[in-house]
Amino acid sequence: MVDSHTAFIGSIPEYYDQYFGPIIFEEYAQDMARRVSVPDGGTVLEIAAGTGIVTRHLRNAMPQAVKVIATDLNESMLEYAQRKFNGHENIKFEPANAVNLSYPPGYFDAVVSQFSLMFFLDKQIAINETARVLKPGGTFIFSIWDSFKHNHLLQTVNESLIQLCDNPPNFFDVPYCY
Repeated sequence: MVDSHTAFIGSIPEYYDQYFGPIIFEEYAQDMARRVSVPDGGTVLEIAAGTGIVTRHLRNAMPQAVKVIATDLNESMLEYAQRKFNGHENIKFEPANAVNLSYPPGYFDAVVSQFSLMFFLDKQIAINETARVLKPGGTFIFSIWDSFKHNHLLQTVNESLIQLCDNPPNFFDVPYCY
C-alpha cells in the first residue's frame, strides 16, 4: 500500500541508499567493517543500521558463522536493508531502540554504530545499554561527524542556507555539534 507521502516523494529508504550511501556512508562503512574482529561463531550487533550499508560490509568481512543482528528504529529502513540479503547470510533484522535494547547482558562480541550516536536522544543511556549487552572485553565501534571546524564543505553549505533563508533549517546543528 502506498501512503500519500511515498506517492509524493517516493521511497525515502531507496533515495537515502542511492544518493547518501555512495557519497557519505560507503567508504566509512568499509573502514568500520574492517575494524570489527569477533571470534568465529560470535555475534555482532549493528545499531541504527538504516539501509544496510554497514551491514553488507560486516557480512562480507565476517566468517559466515558470525551472526549479525542489524537494528534500527525505522522499520521501513530495515525492510529495505533486508532485501539486499539472502536468507542464508546469517543476518537477523530487528526493530530496536538504542536506549532500550532487549538483549541480555553480555550477549554481543561487538557493537557497531555508524553516524548515529549523535542523534540518540539520551546518548549516555545508549552508551550504557551498549556496554550492558557487550561481553566482557567486547568492542564498541562507532563513528560520528566532527564539528564544522573540520567539515568545511558542510560549514559552507550551512552558512549559505543561513544567508539564503529567512527561517533557515537547523538540521546540521545536531550531527555536526561534536
